Amino acid sequence: MKKLTYLFLSIGLYFIGFQAIGQVAQGTHALGLKIDWNSRTIENGLDSQIDNLRLTPSYSYFIKDRLSIIGGGSYQSNKGNNDYQGSDFQGLAYGFERKEVDVFMGLRRYIEVQPKLFLMGTYELNYHWNETYVEQMQQGDRSNSLQTARNVGLFGNLGLAYFPHEKFSFELIFLDARFFRIYNKRRFYRELNTTKYQGWGFELAGFLNQPSLGLRYFF
Repeated sequence: MKKLTYLFLSIGLYFIGFQAIGQVAQGTHALGLKIDWNSRTIENGLDSQIDNLRLTPSYSYFIKDRLSIIGGGSYQSNKGNNDYQGSDFQGLAYGFERKEVDVFMGLRRYIEVQPKLFLMGTYELNYHWNETYVEQMQQGDRSNSLQTARNVGLFGNLGLAYFPHEKFSFELIFLDARFFRIYNKRRFYRELNTTKYQGWGFELAGFLNQPSLGLRYFF
């Protein structure tokens, strides 16, 4: 009886330890939701800091064990207004409206660290679009501008996935890297002037300045 108990206990521990591996096996589907929190500076003569909360849904399919195709996107819109007090600002009022769209598709690799815990590496092609409308008024003098930016490039991140249940995983992204091509256009309505800029950019962000948490459902 004791040997039979040990046998069932061993089998149970085996499946508990390796059930996460089954969820990253070929043919598995997954739906995810990532939550990003970041701060960004909008330049308007005076720097204004805004805090953003972004929700990004995604879908992935495992083409091989521990290797999936992943794709998704997000939309975000926010507004802000500031009335600056004090003689130095001379009644300056400022407002902005910003819209952003992100679309991505790529590959994600899972590497087992220990049962139920995996290191994730993601490699994606990313398209980003944003539009920012800025309006300033000072002593009755109004000025405004519209800036549109499009970025296309390669994106990668590193993170951890923990499986508390066979159907769910929690994800923590601790490093983001982005190499992209920039297409910017800015129009100043008062001067009827439009400026354009094209170039290359590189960004690297860690967990402390851009936390990113996610939840994924496997089926």
